[in-house]
Amino acid sequence: MAEETLLVYATANLRTEIREIGGGYRWLHSSGWQNPNNLPEPPAYVHRAVSTINVPRARFVLPTYTDGVLAFDLPGPVSLGWRLLSGAVEPSSAVDALRAVGSALHALHRSVPEELGPVPRLAGLRRWLADGDGPQDAPFLHTVVAEALGDRRMADLLTWCEDLVAQGPRARLVHGGMSLNHVVIDPESEQAHIPIGLGVGAGSPVIDLARIVAEVPAYRQVGALVGRSELDLRALTEAFLDGYGTSVDDVELAKAVAVTTVLGLHSIAAHIGWKELIHGRVDELAQLVDGALR
Repeated sequence: MAEETLLVYATANLRTEIREIGGGYRWLHSSGWQNPNNLPEPPAYVHRAVSTINVPRARFVLPTYTDGVLAFDLPGPVSLGWRLLSGAVEPSSAVDALRAVGSALHALHRSVPEELGPVPRLAGLRRWLADGDGPQDAPFLHTVVAEALGDRRMADLLTWCEDLVAQGPRARLVHGGMSLNHVVIDPESEQAHIPIGLGVGAGSPVIDLARIVAEVPAYRQVGALVGRSELDLRALTEAFLDGYGTSVDDVELAKAVAVTTVLGLHSIAAHIGWKELIHGRVDELAQLVDGALR
């Protein structure tokens, strides 16, 4: 079956190629130019855990794995996140899909991990918070964040990050890369497809919830840069948390949102390079940290 490459984009850490194949689309993830290692294959345990989840209107999609390349067969060439930013869909039309995604994550979080370490990106963030080292502009970002927050807030962030990746009886299987950019909606069935396997790990379930909540201000900021200044995702996060169902501790969620906000900034600085939009998010960090302590 012929495959046509539609889109290729890459950071120093990850390369993504999207191909059209038959009536669907294949998303190929491989290591970026700065990453000397092949992407790891998701462990068999993740396959077993995902195979037991049956949620209406949402499904996890596992990759096939060949020589360090993760291939996901998905029903569209662009994510929900990109469709929101482009104006192809409005937040109100994605509410039901995000509620279903929340339900699917709740089912995933029932799984107790087997032979899984912490979420790789959060383990890397923990090291960076402690020593400030890293590729590209990661050291400069550490200096900027440390100056903006001060020693006490930086120590709080490190403690909270350590709590999120702690291994023990409370750890659960977590997606590790949850994002609106990791949700693809089937245009016919309106079912949400969630690629899983890249960055999966064990830790606190609140990791995955915080990733979505933290995207509200991020999308508002990026939306303003692309002519979508009115973009407001709060209804989506409310539906997402409603679909998750289980009561979420507001303080723990606020702490995790602060950590995952820093994680997003670190990913940009370390794998793309310094961008001016980072400044605006750094200015909000002190408020996020202080808000989590109230």
